[in-house]
Amino acid sequence: MKKLLLIIIISTIANIGYSDDMPPEVKRLKILRDKKTEEIDSAYNRELDKLKKNYAANGNYKAIAYIENMQIVAIDAKVPDAGEIDRKQRAKLYCRVPETRFKNEARAVPDSNNYVIFFNIPEAYSDWKMTLRSAEPLVFKVKEAGMVTLVTLETANRQLDRSGWKQVDSFYTGKESPVFRFLILEKYLEVGEYEIKGDGKWGAPRLLIEN
Repeated sequence: MKKLLLIIIISTIANIGYSDDMPPEVKRLKILRDKKTEEIDSAYNRELDKLKKNYAANGNYKAIAYIENMQIVAIDAKVPDAGEIDRKQRAKLYCRVPETRFKNEARAVPDSNNYVIFFNIPEAYSDWKMTLRSAEPLVFKVKEAGMVTLVTLETANRQLDRSGWKQVDSFYTGKESPVFRFLILEKYLEVGEYEIKGDGKWGAPRLLIEN
């Protein structure tokens, strides 16, 4: 009975934040639980990422999509209710970089000095506007705060992952080897000017702007 009561108490604590009136003993217990939960989640996601690499090597993109949907749902579940309305708001942006349509192409389209061709673009983002690669780094202004969306090669994602950008979708492009994996990332940005440097041969990420 005591063990059951303790489990109920811990489960209840897990669903609330660190309020000012929280007893110190309870706060220490919650911090301990959150730390252990984070360690377990990190180990779990590392194993999922290993599976995705194995599936990619075997061309099993359906299994990869299933795992990523699981991870996206888990991220969404951690987003607090507070500020949810703001997080649905798209930022109003200004960028001097030329734009094109983000859509599936039958042939390569020019992208500054490079050529890029897309297949399998997620339907939710199809036909959005995409900035072209015309300069390094990517510089843009947020005129009204809200969610900002980027598309980038997976191999060029290291610095973005460290700076708080969250993956919301992904797709593989190319009909023949090499097949490239692109990530679609989002982050809530306040009003201001931002600069994102390139990381890899593909250069800086491209902005995706909803019509």
